[in-house]
Amino acid sequence: MTWTWTTLDTWIVVCAAMAGMACAVLGNFLVLRKMSLMGDAISHALLPGIVAAVYPDRFANELADVLSGLPVREYLPPG
Repeated sequence: MTWTWTTLDTWIVVCAAMAGMACAVLGNFLVLRKMSLMGDAISHALLPGIVAAVYPDRFANELADVLSGLPVREYLPPG
């Protein structure tokens, strides 16, 4: 199988590198200020937004599945 480099691949690598640099700077700042758990909170708070941006169609369908399953959860035994 032959793999070719496309423009989309370039954007993926550039965005990943920029995100890595931004996270490294912010992470070092938070560790030095003894606020490293704040970095965890920020990253976990941003994750749903990233998922919603990457998978707009799939996220809407999965959200509908989750919301439709919530009433069923009330009738399940605890544990």
